[in-house]
Amino acid sequence: MRASFVRNRQRARLFDLWTFLVLVLLLLTALVLVFPHQLSLRAVDYIERPTAVSLAYLQALVRAYPEDDWLRLQLARQYREIGQFPQANVVLQPLLGPEAGLVPDLAAQVRWLKARLDHDRMLTLPVGSPRRAELQRSLRRQLETLASSERADAQDLRWLAQTALTLNRPRLAAQVYERLAEMPEENRADRLMAAGRWYLAANAFELAVDAYRRVLSGDGAADRRVEAGLALVRTWLAAGRPERAWQEAESLLTRFPGNISLLELAQQAALQAGDPRRALAFAQQHWPSRADMGVRALRERLDLELAAGRTSWATETAGILVQRRPDDGAARRDLARLLEWTGQPYRALEVWLRVAEREGSGAREPPVWQLALDLYAFETAQRLLLDVLASRLLEADELRALSWASAQAGEPERAIEALTRVVDGRGGDEAHWRYLLTLLRETDQRAAWLARIERFDRRFGVDTALRLVWARQLMAEQSWEKALAVLEAGRPPDPGQALAYWQAVAGAALTLQRLERAAEAYEALAGEGERLDVPASQQLLALALFLGRDEQALSVADRLWRDTGDPYYLVVALRRADELGRQRYIERVTVPTPVPAERYPDYWRFLAEYRQRSGASATAGKAYRRALALAPGDASLRAGYLWHLIDTRQRDTLAERLREWSRPGAVPAVQAALAAGYQFLGRYREALVWYRREAPQRRREWLWLLGYADALDEAGLEPAAFRLRRYVLHGLWRSGRDLAPAQAVARADLVRELSGPPAAYALVPSGGPDGAWYPLLAGWYLDSDLTMAARRIMLEAHARRLELPAWQRLGLALADNDLRRVERLLAKARGLSRLDRSVAEQRLGRDGKALALAQDAIDGGREDGTARALATSLSSAVAPGAQGIMHYAWNADIGVARAEALLRRPVGEGLFEVSARTRESRAPDLLSGGPLGSNALTFGWEGGGYRQPWSVSLGVEGRDGRARPVAGVALTRSPARDMTAGLTLSWNAEPQASLLLDSLTGYRGAGASARWDLTGRSTVSARIRYGEYVDWWTGEAAVSGADGNLGLSEMISTGPVRWRLGLGVDWQAYRREDQATGAFGGRLNTGVEGDRLALETVQVYRIASRWQHGQAGELAGRGSAPRWHLDVGAGWQSPQDELVLGLDAALGWPVVGGDELALRVSYSDNATAAEAFQAGAGVTYTYWFGR
Repeated sequence: MRASFVRNRQRARLFDLWTFLVLVLLLLTALVLVFPHQLSLRAVDYIERPTAVSLAYLQALVRAYPEDDWLRLQLARQYREIGQFPQANVVLQPLLGPEAGLVPDLAAQVRWLKARLDHDRMLTLPVGSPRRAELQRSLRRQLETLASSERADAQDLRWLAQTALTLNRPRLAAQVYERLAEMPEENRADRLMAAGRWYLAANAFELAVDAYRRVLSGDGAADRRVEAGLALVRTWLAAGRPERAWQEAESLLTRFPGNISLLELAQQAALQAGDPRRALAFAQQHWPSRADMGVRALRERLDLELAAGRTSWATETAGILVQRRPDDGAARRDLARLLEWTGQPYRALEVWLRVAEREGSGAREPPVWQLALDLYAFETAQRLLLDVLASRLLEADELRALSWASAQAGEPERAIEALTRVVDGRGGDEAHWRYLLTLLRETDQRAAWLARIERFDRRFGVDTALRLVWARQLMAEQSWEKALAVLEAGRPPDPGQALAYWQAVAGAALTLQRLERAAEAYEALAGEGERLDVPASQQLLALALFLGRDEQALSVADRLWRDTGDPYYLVVALRRADELGRQRYIERVTVPTPVPAERYPDYWRFLAEYRQRSGASATAGKAYRRALALAPGDASLRAGYLWHLIDTRQRDTLAERLREWSRPGAVPAVQAALAAGYQFLGRYREALVWYRREAPQRRREWLWLLGYADALDEAGLEPAAFRLRRYVLHGLWRSGRDLAPAQAVARADLVRELSGPPAAYALVPSGGPDGAWYPLLAGWYLDSDLTMAARRIMLEAHARRLELPAWQRLGLALADNDLRRVERLLAKARGLSRLDRSVAEQRLGRDGKALALAQDAIDGGREDGTARALATSLSSAVAPGAQGIMHYAWNADIGVARAEALLRRPVGEGLFEVSARTRESRAPDLLSGGPLGSNALTFGWEGGGYRQPWSVSLGVEGRDGRARPVAGVALTRSPARDMTAGLTLSWNAEPQASLLLDSLTGYRGAGASARWDLTGRSTVSARIRYGEYVDWWTGEAAVSGADGNLGLSEMISTGPVRWRLGLGVDWQAYRREDQATGAFGGRLNTGVEGDRLALETVQVYRIASRWQHGQAGELAGRGSAPRWHLDVGAGWQSPQDELVLGLDAALGWPVVGGDELALRVSYSDNATAAEAFQAGAGVTYTYWFGR
């Protein structure tokens, strides 16, 4: 202040400085002394506008009374009003916050001032500045606090509402306006309307609706209430609830009837709610008549009536609109559509035609020409589309319509002419070309069509479908060459047209006799095989059969059979499968018999022929009979059945059929079979009758004539047979080099028979034999025992992948004595006869199986002479007869003498055997009461043959006046081809353990055995037995346990003298029972230790060798030459760690009448009992029945 007065003094210069200072000091002193402090503060209230003096005065007061918050508040207000916002903020800062401790009224004023101050400061800052954004955030928080403050007057609230709007807080502003509406001095309706407006801006629709409802419920002016109602409806529309909007409008219309604005809003709300009918109802309340409505209003009315589905009203409105605006194309189109919808298509067509006449574009719209087509106005539709075509190219649907309309109007020439001008003049696109081609083809203008399609192909290229049409047109013109060229000129066929394409190519190629091209086409068809129809498959099958493509024929025939069920295709498939060796396919298809094929003779014919070739003679016969039942007069079936009966040796049935079918006039096929049938039955004279009838037709069928020569030979007409063979030979010679391979082979065989081997060998082709010669040469060499030559021929055949007959391969293996190859051929080769197999089994040492096969061959009526000779030589293996046996065995303590008589005879299909035996044991040191004797009589029965043998024996044995039953059962089965397994049961049988146990006990037990033939030479065998040796007198067990062995043997030599070498291990584990001594009927001396009875627990690892020529001393193996065998063996016995030796030898010599006398000796270190050794010697006399 001092500076201020100095400035005044300098300006006035009325008096000097010191005088002025004295006066001011006096004045202040007077004020302090005279006026109280309250008066000085009250003076501040009279400051209306801030001035420099008032501001200085307030500054002085604040400095004088810094604790006076009210003065500070006033100073801040002064600073704000003069725009000094920083100073105002500094002055106001101490009053902010709870620590200021202000009274509520003063605190409220401070908050309001702070908010205004921040608002003013914000307005001075640049938009987008960080400080402005910060102030805005702070101000929003302050406004939220002030809005809830109760200490505010109307002016503050109005400022607060405006500021909230400035800060984009419409909801807060609306809340403030609601508070203002409650103040008496404010206009309630205006404030509530403002609140509703800003609630709506803030999307608080419910609050806005509430505000407007309060206006409606008030007693304000009517126009204000109407405005509130309109705002209420608009709020519901803004909220997206048009249903509620028209409902509110409908309710308000009861209070404000006829209000046009309200009706328009209700109409708008109903439309938005998807209820055009209700909208139309609202509109009708304020619309005038159509005559009084303007064009725009009529347009709106038309749209609403259309939306409401009032087509009849809309039609009337559209008619008036067209009358008002004749040039309005949109109105005419609406009228035309409405006329269509209201069932007035003819009037609609007239309107559309007027549109087309006025605008020239009506035909572009699909409803025009489409409507004309629907009304069968084909000429009109054609005219419309041709008018369009004159100005532009047509769309695809328009082209189709033009084609249809032109055809129905009977004037396709106009369309053809127009399309021709387009494609020739303007070029046209591909679619116009295609429709021109379609019209030309439909009007049968073939020449023009062919000319056009060639140009079309050069320009656009022809797809597969059109190329097929093109080719078929050429085929109709008989231009097959051009048709095939057209088909082959294009690119590969489209997937959807491949089947038809390849069928067309195949048909054209077949017509032109280009079979290779047809085959290629059908191969492509086979690639599309899943989609082949039946006719195409039939064509493919025919071509495959013609070209000899068996794989393809099988596939197609099988598919045709499955698709059509026609058994003809089944038979075709089966024959092709037979040619290809597909046995699995044949079995799968024919088992069980398909139902459609049961009544088809050719099916049974094939099945019979196939089964006969496969060796299933019984099944083949059934098939032949089934076929003949379906086709009894079929000559080829009769012939086939006769050949089947001949092959299967069915003499009785053959004789019946010969009597039935031997009638004059039989066809040649049956005559040949009749001749062969009579020849087979040995009725050679009757056979010759049929041969002579057949001969004139077969004068140059050389192979058949050879069969005729055989019949002559068998009828005793050897000269005639010889002449006929020479005639055949001369005929074959005259044929020169034109002979078929089979005929050349037959000629060579005849030359060998008539002129000797050298001349026959000279006929073998110089360049080496071909496939037909190899079996003949191999047979020649084997018959002549030229093993090396036969082996060379077979190796050459193998190198050329030719397979010789199985019997020849087996014969060479037998000649080479290659038993492994013999075994392999028996297991895998097909076509071997029973006799061949019998010879091979005999060579492998399996005489029983060999005999069974030889007997089967005899029973089957085949190879009688050879089979009987072989069976005779093998029958001694199981020959019936009688034997007498004397034998003595001893060791260091005991000697046992044994005599036995044995009788064996066949009964039915089995073998009956009876045996009587007596035995005496002498052992003075072991046995008391003198020699111990026993007698036994046993009956036995063997059956089952070689493959599944079994035997049963029953008898009785007595010792010292006591008798006990003796029984035994043995059963053998073959679970696999090279494996046999056996089971034995024994009751009181002869122990065959140690001499002492044999004398005092009987054996009761069970055992199992198995044998595996690894090859023709190697065999693995195993045996295990469990049982007990029982006291003969008490029946109690003396010794019990088990024993067994496992061995491997190998046949070293298989000639007349067989040599077999074996390895193995024997083991036993027995225990002595406590009562073993002191019993035995008192026959065992009391001083004998029990260990003498026990069998030792041992293991013996042995090696043995056997040389054998026949079976000396046995009923089996009957023969005239001396028979003998020699067995030697050695082993290591554990746990005794001792070497054990064994020897067994026998010699049988033929005596008077073919009987045999045999001597036998044996020795062994006894590995089974507590005996040092055991030796034996004996003599056997054998007598065979039927010798």
